[in-house]
Amino acid sequence: HFIFNSLNSIQGFISTNDPFQAKRYLAKFARLMRLILENAREEYIPLENELDILRNYMELEKLSTKNKFEFAINLSDEVDPDNTEIPPMMIQPFVENAIIHGIKKKEGDGQIDLNFHLNQNVIVCEIVDNGIGRKASQESKTHVKKKHKSAGISVTKQRLEQLSIQTGHDISVQFIDLMENEQAL
Repeated sequence: HFIFNSLNSIQGFISTNDPFQAKRYLAKFARLMRLILENAREEYIPLENELDILRNYMELEKLSTKNKFEFAINLSDEVDPDNTEIPPMMIQPFVENAIIHGIKKKEGDGQIDLNFHLNQNVIVCEIVDNGIGRKASQESKTHVKKKHKSAGISVTKQRLEQLSIQTGHDISVQFIDLMENEQAL
């Protein structure tokens, strides 16, 4: 899904006759593909490798959305990114969802924060965004015929369930809507 979107972005830069941006995007895309392929063979990778992938991915999305959002990656002091290991590409599908279904549909600038901390020796990743919210995103989908069914989140949830069984730890995903006066924040 993400590769398809990336190639569409490159095509967009070419069709608008912006070779500088197309070359810039293609170079970032190639670097990201190399990082993904290097880590895909591993069952676990250092968190720092996953953070490199996420930074590169979000930079690509920023380019394709004409800098529509900013992002920050925050690690608490107890998280050592070089000595903490996680399965590869576990976080990216959730970040992609925040961008595609929340930030891209938002009027004005967006913000995505990835916050990492430990909770009883388990790493917790919180993805906080100021997109339009899940309810508004669902409502916008009902007005558009959808040809593509995304599987990124469901595949990742299955991977988390398998990991939970393998490790004996409760590994799960929670979606919490940030609301104020019944409006998404």
